[in-house]
Amino acid sequence: MKKILTLIITLSCTHQPLNVIQNLPDVQEHVKINPDHYNKRIGEYVINHQGHLIKWAIRERKKTSKLTLTLKIQQLDKTMQLSFDRQKILHHKILSFIFSKWDKYKITQLTTEGLGRIETLGTWSIPIALKANKSQEWHDYRKNYPKRQVKKSSNQLFVEFANQANAYNKLSLLFNQFGLDLKLKNVEKVFAQKAQQLNFYPELKRLGVIGNPRLIYDAGIIYFDVFALPSSMETI
Repeated sequence: MKKILTLIITLSCTHQPLNVIQNLPDVQEHVKINPDHYNKRIGEYVINHQGHLIKWAIRERKKTSKLTLTLKIQQLDKTMQLSFDRQKILHHKILSFIFSKWDKYKITQLTTEGLGRIETLGTWSIPIALKANKSQEWHDYRKNYPKRQVKKSSNQLFVEFANQANAYNKLSLLFNQFGLDLKLKNVEKVFAQKAQQLNFYPELKRLGVIGNPRLIYDAGIIYFDVFALPSSMETI
């Protein structure tokens, strides 16, 4: 039987961004050694703050030295709306802690849940919905499916719209502080809905969406490639 070693440590990360808010919650660390047939190590790093449970995980496969990051956010208190701008200092604290223990330059992929879980106010989904609204390929896809002229899948269209809109810029900027950058690679389970049913419809209307078109705006799982920036661009 493979031995599984579990370490639970509560530590405070000493490296924090500028304008740090005092008395931030500690990072909860949970590391498993040889947890299964495929992974050599899995680390989970969690902060619970203002009704949001923010969890970053990192795993090292046994057959390769490459690392994979995962981000999940659970909104425990539905009355609390914590924008990503207000979350940034928490993500920074967790990532600083992770990178003090793992080689960040071996990270090749980041997997996240949908935008609606990361940024509950919809500000990341709006640029994608606006791109969809202006895209003839998307309108052909939704009106004529499955006999559409465009040969791209909804997943491919989502990636195009998100990259064109630079929808993940705030997440990329967070990684830039550590000398890393992100590139959206793929998604699973694209979400589309009538514009007037979206909680950010007033903003869509203000920005020129007319009527009630069905728009693509989110995805269930999002995959990013992670790569190193030139050393001169690292800000910490």
